[in-house]
Amino acid sequence: LARWAGRVPQVRARLEPQNHHLAGQRVFAFAGIGHPQKFFRSLSDAGAEVVGCESFGDHQPYDSATLERLRAAAAAANARLVTTAKDAMRLGPEPPRDVSVLDVALQWDDKDALLQLLERLSLPQPRTTT
Repeated sequence: LARWAGRVPQVRARLEPQNHHLAGQRVFAFAGIGHPQKFFRSLSDAGAEVVGCESFGDHQPYDSATLERLRAAAAAANARLVTTAKDAMRLGPEPPRDVSVLDVALQWDDKDALLQLLERLSLPQPRTTT
């Protein structure tokens, strides 16, 4: 990466939680992603009260016994069970009704820099939201 420093433009972005209905809610979170602590922190940033969490390996398949154990842990903590969109896909074609999903949106730190970079690369420009 050092050899590219100064020659390749950097455009930074962050994921921002979109589930405002989780604010003030007690949640028990689970995730099988590369950095589950970031997910747990995102829940707190969204205003949820994280009363318990469990990390799994990246791409962890979830069987019914694991899901029942997570449900029991959430119930014992009087909390809503919540996971990532990526993990929800591994719960079946439709996430169970008792499992909430934290939605996130990509927010660009400098949208003008992104548009300039895409213009230089002659790529289609994405739709941006304000």
